[in-house]
Amino acid sequence: MAPAPHTLQKHMTYVGRPDISEAYTDFLGQGCYDETTLRMEFFVNRMNNPQSDRTLTGLPVTACRVIMPPSGVLDIIEQLIAVGTHLTTRPPHRTVRAASPHTAPTLGV
Repeated sequence: MAPAPHTLQKHMTYVGRPDISEAYTDFLGQGCYDETTLRMEFFVNRMNNPQSDRTLTGLPVTACRVIMPPSGVLDIIEQLIAVGTHLTTRPPHRTVRAASPHTAPTLGV
């Protein structure tokens, strides 16, 4: 009978890196998966000064790129599901409608 294979246990220690800056993003612009890595490019909108005709113009600018293996993708999906589950365990906050003293006329009156 063959001996049972040894299973390796992963033990990781968090190391904080204050030299790495955070990146605020407005949206995920591009993403692709090539069967070995997921590549995502996040963007922020940079607006130009308003024109004389009050037209706003701007450009999406790359804020950061993230490349991760499938195991990292699965971990993010699990964490997003946990956050979504937490958010949906309570009812959503609803705005209170103002009372309307006006009545609508009926048809034919």
